[in-house]
Amino acid sequence: LEAIGLAANNIIVARLGELGRAALAGRRFKIPFLAALSSMMVERLCDSVAVLVLFNAMAFFNTDVISTRLRVITLGVLSCALGVLAILVFAYRELEPGGILEKRLKLLPKAHDLSVKLVTGARALRTRAAFPIMGLSLLLWCVNAMPFWLVDKAMGLGLLDFSRSLLVLTWGAAGASVPAAPGAGGTFEAAGRSGMETMGAAPPQALVYAVLVHILAYSTV
Repeated sequence: LEAIGLAANNIIVARLGELGRAALAGRRFKIPFLAALSSMMVERLCDSVAVLVLFNAMAFFNTDVISTRLRVITLGVLSCALGVLAILVFAYRELEPGGILEKRLKLLPKAHDLSVKLVTGARALRTRAAFPIMGLSLLLWCVNAMPFWLVDKAMGLGLLDFSRSLLVLTWGAAGASVPAAPGAGGTFEAAGRSGMETMGAAPPQALVYAVLVHILAYSTV
């Protein structure tokens, strides 16, 4: 399902492959489409939290290239992402019989049903599974940083250690999250180039680097 969603995003604009992945997941696991989509929204939120945590952790060790202003901004975004996750996790109780939201939506059963489906995706985060979920998400992004480091070595730039590879990865992830051309074409390159220039690469080198990393990631999917 993950491969199908990513591959579809590589040929469809605005990351609409996620909708196809949700439809397939709903059919395969016999759950409502909105519940499957909600699960994937929570997955993306967990990914965002993991990326922002790693960025701020690595920025702590690279204060020479990451400004205090940027760290403050990313900490603010991290707080917002955690806030949304908290709402999804704890709103479920308020939708149960006797809950505040359940009482207010009692006259709107369809709205209540829709709300329940939307928060269903966060059910796993209300259990002990929340810790391995976040741990695996952090591990996933650490693994994703390896191609960034390897391409730096292959080009002979010598600008990235593992911590800086993670920082450039977050630049690329930010660019890829923009719902633009299929496969984040252009936005990933612009963000990756900016990240590498920040690390000290010349603009032409930075652009070639971003293109090579994108081709590698595209080929993997």
